[in-house]
Amino acid sequence: MVNAAGAGPKPIPHRSLTELLVEAIRLCLTPAAQAAAHEIASKVKAEKGVRAAAASFYANLPADKLECDIIKGQPAAWVYRRKQTRLRLSKVAVEILTSHLRIDVRKLKKNETRKIIMETRRWDPITGSMSAAIGVSRDMAKAAADIVVKPAKTYRDRAKATSSESTANQPPQTLDLIARSPGLEGHPKRSKTRDCMTLTTSMSAASASGVTGFFKSCAGDLITIPYAFAEGFRNIPRLYGEEVRDFGIIADWKPGTAAGAKAVVYGVVDGVSDVFVLPYKGAQQEGTLGALKGVGKGVAGMSSKLFTAPPTAPLTDTYAATMGMATYPLQGIYKSVWASAKLNTQRSIAIARHAEGLYLATKARADGIDDQVVMDCFEAAIHNNLTSRRIGLPGTGKDGSTGV
Repeated sequence: MVNAAGAGPKPIPHRSLTELLVEAIRLCLTPAAQAAAHEIASKVKAEKGVRAAAASFYANLPADKLECDIIKGQPAAWVYRRKQTRLRLSKVAVEILTSHLRIDVRKLKKNETRKIIMETRRWDPITGSMSAAIGVSRDMAKAAADIVVKPAKTYRDRAKATSSESTANQPPQTLDLIARSPGLEGHPKRSKTRDCMTLTTSMSAASASGVTGFFKSCAGDLITIPYAFAEGFRNIPRLYGEEVRDFGIIADWKPGTAAGAKAVVYGVVDGVSDVFVLPYKGAQQEGTLGALKGVGKGVAGMSSKLFTAPPTAPLTDTYAATMGMATYPLQGIYKSVWASAKLNTQRSIAIARHAEGLYLATKARADGIDDQVVMDCFEAAIHNNLTSRRIGLPGTGKDGSTGV
């Protein structure tokens, strides 16, 4: 931008600084460059940066994915599918329609405009596999230690709780009376026996939990290392400045299977084409030297991208070729199993949303939202696909009636 405005030189590669830096400094000292710099400064001073940034933020929001299709001005928290229609519904709309049995709660899905999953990027197969192996070793060691640590912690906590309860509930005079009375000797023994059985059960449950955690860790770790190795191979072209295709976020078995298929198809296409495309681009930019660099990049890229190709592909053996096809679907299956094991978390989120929706629906009715109008708009959207027919939200300047 500075160079295009005439206020400075073109960007200089760091390897060419010794040759071009003096000329660049002299260019910056010319009257023309200084005048262009003053012009840029005046334009920057006249700009309203905060307002422009906020306007740009709202202009790039996917408004069609954020707003409720029934009630204007309300954020869509749920997605409802019926027949060929897909509607985004707010918490208020869902609770009103649910109270009149117009929708099946089991068909509701959370409205996620863009799912964010944070994963470790593997830059190459060596460091990627090593870091994954270190993480696997740590997780397995912790899981194995929990088999012993959890029961010991349970015993320690129970001993502390029993000691504090007995000391707090019985004064010294009562303890002395029990010790001296022959008829009261059996009762503490029976209580002690029950406490011992309860403690044994708790320690056994804690140990079983540790064993379960160990096998869970082993199952996940068997996938982690091959997946890291395949991802490291896929990202090798990044090391020399080339772009790598994005196979998408692997959140469950469906995108995992799709990523495996993409890895095979794009691995063959990109791997073969790079052998010809990269030398051509290098020759255009740097001549013969660039062409030679392009050949090296093409061969390296072919090796890494055909890593996920069918077993008959060149430069790969059968084991390496099948890694990419297997690891991405296996990673997706692992994510699906993990999500199924964490269903209680998703249920808690859904319950909290419905509870908030009940409160907001009561408030919306008090503000003038009519249940019948909501149901009419919903039926119109379902049968006629008129998703633009919405209710004006009270208090937002709308008239509160239905309309486009």
